Amino acid sequence: MNRAIRIVPYLATGMLFLGCSAARVANESSGGSGDNGGGGGGGGGGGIALNTNPSSGTGTQPTPDPGAAPKACDNPAACTDFPSAPIIDPNSPSSVPSNAASQFSGSPSGAGPCVIEPEDGSLYPYNWVRPRVRWTGTSGLTQITMHADLEANDLVAYTTANSWLVPKDVWTGLSQHVHEADVTVTVRAVNGGATTAKFQIASASAAGSIVFWAADPAAVGNQNVTTVQDTTSLLLGFSVGEEGSSPALKFSQVKQPSREQSYNTRTPTCIGCHSATPDKGFVAFVDNWPWNSVIAGVTSTNTGQELSNLDAGGLAALNKPWAGPAAFSGALWQPGSRMMVTTSAQQNDMQPWSTDDWQAAKLVWYNLDGPAPTQSVGQGPLASLGQQYGVIARNGDPNPGAAFPTWSHDGNTIVYSSTVGPPSPNNFGGCKDGRLNQGATDLYSVPYNAGNGGDAKPVPGASDKKWEEFYAAYSPDDQMVLFDRVPSGQVMYANPNAEIFFVPMGNAPGAGTAVRLAANDPVQCSGKASPGINNHFPKWAPASSTYNGRTYYWVIFSSNRTGIAPVLSTYDGAKHEVSQLYLTAVTLENGQYKTYRSVYLWNQPTTTLNTTPVWDMLQIPPAPTIY
Repeated sequence: MNRAIRIVPYLATGMLFLGCSAARVANESSGGSGDNGGGGGGGGGGGIALNTNPSSGTGTQPTPDPGAAPKACDNPAACTDFPSAPIIDPNSPSSVPSNAASQFSGSPSGAGPCVIEPEDGSLYPYNWVRPRVRWTGTSGLTQITMHADLEANDLVAYTTANSWLVPKDVWTGLSQHVHEADVTVTVRAVNGGATTAKFQIASASAAGSIVFWAADPAAVGNQNVTTVQDTTSLLLGFSVGEEGSSPALKFSQVKQPSREQSYNTRTPTCIGCHSATPDKGFVAFVDNWPWNSVIAGVTSTNTGQELSNLDAGGLAALNKPWAGPAAFSGALWQPGSRMMVTTSAQQNDMQPWSTDDWQAAKLVWYNLDGPAPTQSVGQGPLASLGQQYGVIARNGDPNPGAAFPTWSHDGNTIVYSSTVGPPSPNNFGGCKDGRLNQGATDLYSVPYNAGNGGDAKPVPGASDKKWEEFYAAYSPDDQMVLFDRVPSGQVMYANPNAEIFFVPMGNAPGAGTAVRLAANDPVQCSGKASPGINNHFPKWAPASSTYNGRTYYWVIFSSNRTGIAPVLSTYDGAKHEVSQLYLTAVTLENGQYKTYRSVYLWNQPTTTLNTTPVWDMLQIPPAPTIY
């Protein structure tokens, strides 16, 4: 019996938690490996057609979105979105006194509250959820003031809570009328000082839906897949503008068969490492050990269903073990030839169990409409090289391993993490159990070339030997690549030192020079700082918008900055950070990039680890509102 078979009794209930959804729950305190799908969309970039509410229909005829000028008010110099009368917060935990205004009649003195939301210097799409104001460092009666030069009045609100949501009607008017101008928020304690933060609303919307992996931090360390509940590790999502989130997929709903290491058929037991397919009703994800690929529906009417018209050849490719997260390009997704790019550490087609996933992985393509397999083992057909899958040559790449590819929307180029092989059983090199671990890792690009590959080259600005670069993601116009990086020699998986950068590609302005996102940095008074909060898994929105010479790109990512108390796991006895999702923006104007601070997604649950987000034109069930 070979080594891989011999370790199945332990790994099938233990090590499998290292790389997929349950894997991350077992080993990470914030985030971890998962989707690194590339384009996933139907190609294009700024100015492509958008569907700003994909949950409302099929999205086959999306609405064009070139950006939007602010609407003029009845009196353009004095809008009335902010009411003249004070707002008394109906959600205050204790009643607001009738003389609240008089308690703030003097000048503020002393230290002000720490304003966590909105972050000073953040930018909102005009169709985003209404902002929330949140602060720490004070309790009891608090005054909130909002000022915008175009507004006739300052908004004044009183609450005894430590957060306050802008009323919907106020946000509806403000987001239409006040673009590209400061909105100043001042939070003042009744017996203390005041703190001010400023944000702006862009003349650009965001589009699509965000689907993310959510897991119960109290379940960290559960190494028995038979006791993992799909309610504690699942995909949640929401469409842009929705004030809540809803289940998109649970692994118990998945109909596509997966396989055990013995190659016997099984139902998937893991979900989390996901990416959007060009068919916007489906996501691809990596199942538990031994890391087969699965595609399942996420719409209201096809939840968990197999990919449409999946034949025996496509299923054989997806059932290959020792795979990694998937990448797609809409340009290479046509009837009869639906292509998927991933990585594979499988060493022997006829003995898929004869290896395990600390082998260096190859960059491979799957044809999900490939010919029927001609060979089989155990209960299932086997994918054959050159038929259902093929190896993408990486000529000139000095490293044996490839991980986490992203595929350009035009289908021409793949960017991936080039990583060292396993030098010893205790040092797994770049990859270990379906995730990047430790070892020299840089971003490389290679032509797809009809699946044949070609000369692989380091990505300028993302292949610096002083850093490990990973988790790449192409922008919607293929002009930039987002990525994470940590200092050379450090572990890449769930590393608090991870920070997010982007690098312009090709002939884009500033090509080859990495740019650090301002969103890496949390509010200074929060007591948290980056490096130190694991900013990870950045993903672009599915499209950019251009208005008045400025192009807007939106980014989603996960971070440990939120300040939620760590949760004690029932299984490993340790406390684990609760990672949460954040929005930020990159703009390009006159050849100059600008990055912005982050926007917290208050419509996500705070009881789960929220990470590995995917942002695409996915058609998911509508999300119920929280308030």
